[in-house]
Amino acid sequence: MPFWIAVHLPRLPLDALRPRWSDPAALPLPVVVLEQERVVSANRLAVREGVHAGLRRAGAQALVPHAVQLERDPAVEARLMQSLALALLAFTPHVTLDVADEATVLLEVEASLRLFGGHRALCRAVKYCAYRLGAVPVLGAGPTARGAAWLASTRPVRGRRTA
Repeated sequence: MPFWIAVHLPRLPLDALRPRWSDPAALPLPVVVLEQERVVSANRLAVREGVHAGLRRAGAQALVPHAVQLERDPAVEARLMQSLALALLAFTPHVTLDVADEATVLLEVEASLRLFGGHRALCRAVKYCAYRLGAVPVLGAGPTARGAAWLASTRPVRGRRTA
């Protein structure tokens, strides 16, 4: 029976542009990603201050005047997704970008389960692989690609603490 893992990046616009210049010892800054003068993604610090998707630039500036504002870059997002898909080839040759959701990569891993120590160990390794690329993934797994993708897209974001 096939076993699919879906790797969904709900914060793709933010993960793709995440400033790597911040020093871990320095205070983290709120970061907002904008597209056509509207917020499409924000980090946890900005969200705590009331910033949310759909908010206008002026509203975000009023709530968090010291936030770093970045413009969305679909080309950088596509490169991150391609890098993720290529990195996930370490686990299975059956990797594909989800055509229904540009922020999801699908893996058919039935043949890899025993090699990597079962589905839980394989999911941990896949999640760690995405973390190494600077992304915060949400995973879904199941016997069908659509089911795994749906589970991944409906789960809340958890994982490493990021600014």
